[in-house]
Amino acid sequence: MDGTDNGNWSRLFTEFHARHRDANGKKLKFTAVFNTHMEVFIRESEVPLEWRFLAWIWRHAWGNNSDYAVKDISGAQLRQADFADEARVEKQRVSDAAVLLRGLNFLVTGTGQKLYPVDDPTQKPPPSGPDGNVKSPSLRGLFREFCEEWKVRASTDFQELESAEATVSRLKKVRLGLFKEWKRARTSGGRIIIDPTTTTLNNNNNSANGQPDDSVVVVQEAFSPYADISEKAAGKLIKDCRTLKPDCTAGEIVAAIHRLADGITRSTRNPIGMLLSEVPAAVKAAKPLPQTETEQERREREFREVLEHPDDFDAETVEYAREYAAAREGT
Repeated sequence: MDGTDNGNWSRLFTEFHARHRDANGKKLKFTAVFNTHMEVFIRESEVPLEWRFLAWIWRHAWGNNSDYAVKDISGAQLRQADFADEARVEKQRVSDAAVLLRGLNFLVTGTGQKLYPVDDPTQKPPPSGPDGNVKSPSLRGLFREFCEEWKVRASTDFQELESAEATVSRLKKVRLGLFKEWKRARTSGGRIIIDPTTTTLNNNNNSANGQPDDSVVVVQEAFSPYADISEKAAGKLIKDCRTLKPDCTAGEIVAAIHRLADGITRSTRNPIGMLLSEVPAAVKAAKPLPQTETEQERREREFREVLEHPDDFDAETVEYAREYAAAREGT
């Protein structure tokens, strides 16, 4: 049965839709998305991999009237490795994306290599999955809880991630600015120049093309939960901190901002002014950030955990960990 004729497809869709209901037993509402749109979204490298992976699962599961991802209607099961091959990325990156999606309750847990998208992420996962073999507790919200704890216990890694994300954000702004200039020149018939040197940073608080450097962007991002501050204010704060502690990093400044912000209450007068004035002294008084494990050590630790508790991970992650361990033993 290939499900290609209209009558057969309609019957399959009716049966599929009847299986998917909310907590009150009513059929879930849905929105039609054109396949071409989804396929372009899945291929777009600018979109974070985890969201491309989720869209790929939607396309091949619900798009084929199936509860889990399949090649086509009534076709063979698709696995994480199939997406990795299609997206031309490492299997480990796809496995990490799957862990994230399960943690956010977008992907059903404990289903082996089958990829079941969650119908309604607002509902707690059932005690057993579509195959009756889900034993994991609800993961809804656990990822956010983990991130809050990770932010404290691995503060250096967290600050490094914030810095990297700020760099990506800045470079995208630079690219957008260059695109606008390129488009104007193309429209007006002028000379089209794309100068990559405009993204080069110098040692001041601004890049060669007037864009704020990484430290300024990182400090602005750290303030964003509390209020927006200007590039000038962020640059002055960095200068004040480095006057008291010349070798301090943006990560240390961010850590001090968050520590002091935790003490802000409704009775705090001018909390932003308080932070700007007190952060430099807090940076100077802070203990050095702890040394973190290397990337190699982190990966080995994570794979040891997978091999020690294989039932807590999907089959492909376990297989990858075994292959990695075997390769390490052979060196």
